[in-house]
Amino acid sequence: MARNKLIYALSDAAVIAASAVGTGGSWAGAVEALDAGWVPVFVRAGEDVPEGNRQLLGRGALPLPSDPLPAPLLPALAGPAQRANSAHSERSAAEALAPYEQQELRLP
Repeated sequence: MARNKLIYALSDAAVIAASAVGTGGSWAGAVEALDAGWVPVFVRAGEDVPEGNRQLLGRGALPLPSDPLPAPLLPALAGPAQRANSAHSERSAAEALAPYEQQELRLP
């Protein structure tokens, strides 16, 4: 799992679609990223998600917004080429995500 550190360190955000509790690379990487504060961690939320997703939300991950994604979130999830051409390219991922960090998390 040492590769996860490099992947997260080079990322602007992490998106977890599905994770089991306590096992697998998705769980390990997401927990490590949350604990270290490397990047915002977004997790798919809802009634039909695995228990690992719910646990990650409880540990501080942010719920992945449903479609359409809010405009301030797009630069954080875009690759470097898209960010360079984006009107938001001057903003960091932290600045783009700041409005969402204060939202109350409600677990399903």
